[in-house]
Amino acid sequence: MLEYIPEQLLNETTIGIDGGELVAEGVSIVIPAGAFQQDYKIAIYKANGKGPYRGDAATGRFSISGLPRNTNEPVSLKLEHNGIADSEVFMSIGEEVLVPSLSE
Repeated sequence: MLEYIPEQLLNETTIGIDGGELVAEGVSIVIPAGAFQQDYKIAIYKANGKGPYRGDAATGRFSISGLPRNTNEPVSLKLEHNGIADSEVFMSIGEEVLVPSLSE
């Protein structure tokens, strides 16, 4: 089981129907105009610890909060990487969930 280590807030802002961009060191989110139907407070956190990827991750680990489950337009996520992607590159995206039967 991975140990949870609190995350560090890098940047946050409110983005609404006019769209916008949220930028932090190593990551940015671009929300086009019309993607949201209302205002959302979006935040980017730097995840602490190595997680399941040992030391061979090509980017930092980030957590994003506040995005709605559905949008009217595609949202872009940009990550800065630490080298040349000359072999297979994978991105892992997940969602933190509570498993009631495990009390976790």
